[in-house]
Amino acid sequence: LLAAGWRIELTLLHHDSYPAALHYATGGFGLGGWSHDGAADAFAEYARSVATTMQHILPAGSRIYIANEPEATLFNGYLDASGKWPPGGKNASKSLTKAFLNMRTALREAARAVTEAGFEPAIAINVRPLLDSGETPAERVLEHLHNWWLLDALVRGCNDNNFSGSCDDPEPAVLETIGLTFYGHMKTGDKTVELADGVDMTLPVINVQPDADLFRRTLENVHTTYGGNVGVAEIGFSSAIPRQMERWLREYLSATELALPEYAHSFIQLHTL
Repeated sequence: LLAAGWRIELTLLHHDSYPAALHYATGGFGLGGWSHDGAADAFAEYARSVATTMQHILPAGSRIYIANEPEATLFNGYLDASGKWPPGGKNASKSLTKAFLNMRTALREAARAVTEAGFEPAIAINVRPLLDSGETPAERVLEHLHNWWLLDALVRGCNDNNFSGSCDDPEPAVLETIGLTFYGHMKTGDKTVELADGVDMTLPVINVQPDADLFRRTLENVHTTYGGNVGVAEIGFSSAIPRQMERWLREYLSATELALPEYAHSFIQLHTL
C-alpha cells in the first residue's frame, strides 16, 4: 500500500474493542473493562508496543488514532440496562465515572507514546448535539461528558474530575488532531443517574437519523472550539438503496466543504457506509 502511494493510518481503539491480549491479561480489561484499576497501565503499554513496532513499518509522522468514539460505548456499556453492550452494565454510573477517569489516563499516555515514536497522535470523538440542553445541571453534565470532556482533557490538558466543565490544574496537551465521528443527535430522557457525590446526569435518548446540516454545524462547532487540525473520522448512515446512500454521501461531503474548506479533500475517512 505504501509503495502504491496510499496514506496509512491506524486506530488503536474503536468503541470498547480493546485488544484481545489485554482482555485476559492480569490487571487488564478482563475484570471490569476501563473501570478496573489496571486498565490504564495495560492500554498504555499496548500503545507503546504498537508505536514501537510501527517505527519499522510506517513513515515518520503517520497518524495514529489513540481511540475512536470510546465515550459512546462507555455510555452504552455502563448505563444500558439491557446488558447487550459489554461489559453489560446495569445503570452502573459510579463504575462509569471510574472508567472515564481511567480512560483519560490511558489515552494521555497512549498519545505521548505515539508522539515519542515519531508519529502524529489523533482522537476521533463521537459528538452528539444535545438539542434540548442547558435547562438543568444534569443535562449540562450529559452534554459535557459525552461530547467535550475527553477533548478538553487531551487537547487542552484539563482535569475535570467532577464533570463540571471546569479546567482544573491544566497540564500540557497531548494532541491537536481531532476527527469528528457523527451519528445523529441526543435528547434528554426521563431518568437521571448519580455519577459522583452530588453530580447527577440525565440519560440520553439517541436519534441516528442522517442530518447533513446538523453534521455541518457540529463540525463547525468542534473546529471553532478547539482549533487545530479538525476533520471527519467517521459518519454514519445506511440504506439498502444505493441512490439514497449516494445522496447522503454527497450531502455530507458538501457540508464538510462548507464547514472546513481547507481540509475538505485531505482529511475525510469513509469509514461507515
